[in-house]
Amino acid sequence: MISLQITIPRLKTDLQPAITKSLWQSAQLVRNDAVDLAPFKTGNLRRSITEFATSNTIEVWSNLEYARIQEFWWTIVPRNKPYLVFKIGWKLIRTKKSVIKWKPYLRPALEQNADEIVNIFTRNIAQII
Repeated sequence: MISLQITIPRLKTDLQPAITKSLWQSAQLVRNDAVDLAPFKTGNLRRSITEFATSNTIEVWSNLEYARIQEFWWTIVPRNKPYLVFKIGWKLIRTKKSVIKWKPYLRPALEQNADEIVNIFTRNIAQII
């Protein structure tokens, strides 16, 4: 599982409803963009991206095993043998390592929405003050 989590200190004021609303809106914004940015072959990764928010935390994640591989660079090397051996179609491949290049989707989704997240918090808190 890969997860992107943001936690802010819990406030004991009348601002808490605005903060909770802002967190939900931010989580949905980041999730929607992560879905758009996720690599697409079967659509499973995009469908698995989920958001969750509490009164002081948001999380956007995928529980698929290969979600982390897509977000970060990954190198597979043999453990007990000198070569990795696998099939692609009818062809038998023998190699010393296999590199899966990253195609990040969670971190860019957060980064490209950073200004909008600040605006969401500003608008929701301004409505109360």
